[in-house]
Amino acid sequence: LLAKTPFGDRIELDLKQRIGVLGASGSGKSCVQRLIGAHVAQAVDADLEIWDLKFGMESQHYEGKAHRVTSVDAAVGRVDWLLNVEFPRRAEKLKERGVSEWKETPWDAARVIIIDEGNVVIRGFGDWQPEKVEGEPAPARGGPLKDLFRAVEQGRALGVYFVWATQFPKATNLPTEIRSQLNVWSFWLHAVGT
Repeated sequence: LLAKTPFGDRIELDLKQRIGVLGASGSGKSCVQRLIGAHVAQAVDADLEIWDLKFGMESQHYEGKAHRVTSVDAAVGRVDWLLNVEFPRRAEKLKERGVSEWKETPWDAARVIIIDEGNVVIRGFGDWQPEKVEGEPAPARGGPLKDLFRAVEQGRALGVYFVWATQFPKATNLPTEIRSQLNVWSFWLHAVGT
């Protein structure tokens, strides 16, 4: 259960998918993310991760309840960990069980990654460049962006689900590689009183 309407209707959302939360500043995106985050934080078979690259302000209330990622460097490292450590570990468990889709348990939890302001992540990953090693050519910019696309594409089967929030769902802020993976959309409009 995500929420109840004023008419008593239940609003339910299956978190085992890739969710897009779109809306202008002040439209309620953070409220939706907090509802999702609260359900995940209380679950015994799911772990919550929050990526908040705006100085960690939006994620501070998750301290002690979720893994917080608050810098581009930390997010790049997290994608590297997902692709090179966590995804292979989960894939091996699936092979052992002879199945192709993750079944979460308290011992093998699902992981829900809420990305607040995905446009900041896209810009940060696109500009990110590892430190130059003396005597070697300068590394290319934007390499982690391709890794992020791969993590979003491959995560669902391995029990890693992304919730992507952004204000501007334009191609520069929500690339096709991400947009095409989001199978649930939530649009939020901000009503202004007169």
